[in-house]
Amino acid sequence: MSAGPAYQIFDRFLSLEDHAALLTHALASQDRFAPAKVWYHRKERVDPESRMSWKCESGLGPVEERFAAAIHAAAPQALAALGMAEFEVAKTELELVAHR
Repeated sequence: MSAGPAYQIFDRFLSLEDHAALLTHALASQDRFAPAKVWYHRKERVDPESRMSWKCESGLGPVEERFAAAIHAAAPQALAALGMAEFEVAKTELELVAHR
């Protein structure tokens, strides 16, 4: 029996201020959420059979840069916890997505 995929939980990943700003942005941007698309045969399309989520077209708003910085700062600890060799995170792709 498999133990399941490895994961790492980061308590207080964002500051309380950034957490509040992200929540405020998400709530204020409710009309900017659209069905998330998937790639299928080199084309993007909405496919509710494989993805039931909504992507915010305005991204993470005022928190995006600080969120990316937090990911870069946490990378060494996350990689070590997952038993992976450390490497430099060269690029991050961030999206604000709501799932049901």
